[in-house]
Amino acid sequence: MKPCKQKLKQINPLLLPSIEKEVRKLLQAKIIVPLRYSEWVENLVPFRKKNGEIRLCVDFKNLNKASLKDNYPLQKIYYILQKVVSLTRMSMMDGYSGYKQEAVHPDDQKKIAFPIP
Repeated sequence: MKPCKQKLKQINPLLLPSIEKEVRKLLQAKIIVPLRYSEWVENLVPFRKKNGEIRLCVDFKNLNKASLKDNYPLQKIYYILQKVVSLTRMSMMDGYSGYKQEAVHPDDQKKIAFPIP
């Protein structure tokens, strides 16, 4: 599929200081990295948490359309928990925060960019 660059969406000017603060925090933690050129450009979508802070999400609609679909969907959580009951070690995702963070290979980081308002 041909790479897609989304048009920059307008963001409420009152949210800009909170968004800039969150972006700086993500840059310092090296969760995101600045790129000058990219094949894919996706918009940031700010959401307000229950405690009033801003959570930044990414609009991956176009990238999801280009991705291959999984032929093997995840089993129901009941069956997964039954399989791990007898194990001595278990790893869980952070379900409390309501989101997950995926590591991206450095070569792939150059292909996707997020415009910073």
